Amino acid sequence: PPPQGYQQPPPQGYQQPPAPPPYAAGPPPPQPNYGYGAATATTTNTNVVVVNQQPTRSAVVVAGPRAPDYMGLSVFMLIFCLICGSPLALICTIPAVVFANMAKEDNANGDVESARRHARIALFLNLGTVGYAVIAYIALIIAVVAISV
Repeated sequence: PPPQGYQQPPPQGYQQPPAPPPYAAGPPPPQPNYGYGAATATTTNTNVVVVNQQPTRSAVVVAGPRAPDYMGLSVFMLIFCLICGSPLALICTIPAVVFANMAKEDNANGDVESARRHARIALFLNLGTVGYAVIAYIALIIAVVAISV
């Protein structure tokens, strides 16, 4: 039994919604092919369209030869010169990173000749940094030995 003061709602029945009107329209008009091959379609008596050929676009990607960019070497030499304390070598390493980045962008744009030119400049700047660092450390060792003798 329900508690005092509680009234049960009156029973309501579920009414079916009215049926939709019958489908009277025919199939849609054919669309132009927009430059694709002709699509063939068949229509059955239940208004189902079956498409036998789908329009597709094809993309061709040609991967050609790539020039090395020496970005890893350039960043390594930059960090090495910062840690080991040869700030004059930064004169070579910062432009080396810039030229390595230019070579990387040229490779991405497909300009292989320009990428090779910029990569060669980055490599020579990195080799100049190595040469400078070797000469500087040899001079430092000679100076320390000369002072201690």
